[in-house]
Order: sequence, then structure tokens, then C-alpha cells
Amino acid sequence: MASSTMLIPDARLEKITQDGDRFTLTFSLLYLIKIMEGANDDTLWKQAADLVIEGAELDGPLPDCPCTIGGGDLTDNIYTYRDRVPLPITWRDDVLCKLKPEDGPAFSIQGSAMTLNLIEDARYIRHVAKET
Repeated sequence: MASSTMLIPDARLEKITQDGDRFTLTFSLLYLIKIMEGANDDTLWKQAADLVIEGAELDGPLPDCPCTIGGGDLTDNIYTYRDRVPLPITWRDDVLCKLKPEDGPAFSIQGSAMTLNLIEDARYIRHVAKET
């Protein structure tokens, strides 16, 4: 069985667009860890993606883009994921995206739905030791 985890630190946020109460955060670079049960190592990949938040309200100033993200939280109802988020993201009800750019204040977008749409194919970077 395989699973993937998105890493928030070092993500490259290219732009944020708003259409009514829908925000789209376009990442030109996200790092993904692909985990294979029974394998000696995990693998690190990079990929572009859009994080779409619907029914959204902004709290805090939007960063100047492009920017590198230092860390953050994504919340799916009662579950908060700090800096690492299991995929896929197709969440409903109470969702929150709180990100801290490396060179600026944190901002958050709360909404009623969050979806991560991966763009193109992931590109392999290297094998990484499994976390214990």
C-alpha cells in the first residue's frame, strides 16, 4: 500500500487569486513524500498544485507573491496538520489554511471546502530514509 504526504515548509507560492468567496493558492513547487509499505526508503518528489478554498474568509494580509512558505497548518474539521498533510485533500465543512511565509506575517483562510489539485506529473528527487 502507498500513501503520500505534502510538506508545507519550502513550498513556493506563486500567486493567490480570489473569485468571490473562492481563493486559489497556486504553488509552483510542493514537496511530496511517497511512502511505500515494506520499502526500505521513502521517496521525495516535487510537483505544482492549486489549493482551492471555497466559502472562504481571509484573516490577515495576503503575502507578496511569489514567496517561500516557512510552515503552516491545514485543518480538516477537528484534525490539524502542522507542516505535513496526508493526501488527497478533498475536505468539506470546517477547513482552515494558515501559512507563514518566510519573509512576512502569517495569514489564514477559513472556508467550507478545500481541495488540492495536482498539476502535471510529479518529478522524482531522491530516496529518503523512513522516519521512525
